[in-house]
Amino acid sequence: MKRIIIRLIIFILLCFLLDRAIGTIGAYFYSHARSGYTRHNYYIGHLMQEEIIILGSSRAARHYNPTIISDSTGSSCYNCGIDGMGIIHDFGKLQMIKARYMPKMIVMDITASFTLEQNDNSKYITYLKLDYTQQPIKQIISDLFPTERWKMFCQSYKFNSQWLKMVNDNIASTPPIPINGYDPMYGVLPYNIVAPYIPEKKIIIDSVKLKYLQQTIETFHTLTQLVFIISPQYKAPNSENYSILKRLCAEYDIPLLDFYAAPISQEKELWADVSHMNKNGAEKYSAIIAGKLKQIISDSEKHSRIHQ
Repeated sequence: MKRIIIRLIIFILLCFLLDRAIGTIGAYFYSHARSGYTRHNYYIGHLMQEEIIILGSSRAARHYNPTIISDSTGSSCYNCGIDGMGIIHDFGKLQMIKARYMPKMIVMDITASFTLEQNDNSKYITYLKLDYTQQPIKQIISDLFPTERWKMFCQSYKFNSQWLKMVNDNIASTPPIPINGYDPMYGVLPYNIVAPYIPEKKIIIDSVKLKYLQQTIETFHTLTQLVFIISPQYKAPNSENYSILKRLCAEYDIPLLDFYAAPISQEKELWADVSHMNKNGAEKYSAIIAGKLKQIISDSEKHSRIHQ
C-alpha cells in the first residue's frame, strides 16, 4: 500500500512538472511569434502604442486600412480586428491596453451577431485565455464561466487548440497578417443579389453581451474618444437590429457612424462576399471613414479648447 501511494505521488508530481513545462513552452511561443494571428494577438495586448485603434471581427480586419486613416488624421493607427470576435473579447483587450496606455481614439466596428445577439459566448474567450495571468482577463473569464478558473490551474490548458497555429507563427517569416493589422480580401462577389440577401430577422439580445457593451462605454467614454461604427453589409435593407446600440450612443453622446445600408453596400464590384468588402471596397470605405474620424477629432479638440 505504501509503495502504491509513493508511486501515485511521483506520478502526480511528474504530471505537474510536465504541465508546467508545456505551459512555459506555450507562453514562449505566444510571446515570441514572428507572424500570423499569434503575433497580432500578442501585439494588441502587450506592445501596441498606436493613437487610433480599431476593434471588431473580420469585418473590422477587412474593412479598415490604417494607412489611409493615418494619412488623413495625422495619427498612427492599428487594426485590431480578429475573425469571429466581439464585445466580450474586445472589452478584455481594452482592459489590457488601458493598463499600459490610453489611445487617442478607440473605434469599435460592431457586428450584431458578435456584440448583441444571444449565442455561444465561450468562443469569445479563446484568445483571452492566452493572457489569463492578466487580472482583467481573469475577472472576465471567471464572470462568464466560473469553472474555468479551476481548469486554468493546468498551465497547458489555455493553449489548447492553439499549438499548431503558434508553432507555425513562430516559424513563418512572412506575416499572413499585413502591417498594421489590415487583412484585405480580394476578388469580386461571383453572383448578384437582386433583393436584400437576407431578411433582417429580429435578433434576441444577449444580456451578457449587453452588459459588456455598457461596461465598455462606461469605462472608456470619459477616458478617450470612443466611436462606434456599423460597417456596410452587402445589400442590407436596414440596421434595425442595432437599435439598442443607437440608444446607448445617444444616451452617452458617443459618435455612431451607421454605414450598414449605405450606398456602398449596393456596389457589387466592391464586395468579396456578402459580409466583406474586397480591397477596392475597403479602401474606398476607409477614405470615407478617415474623413469622418478626422472631423470627430477636430470637433473634440475644439470642444476641449472651449472648456479649458
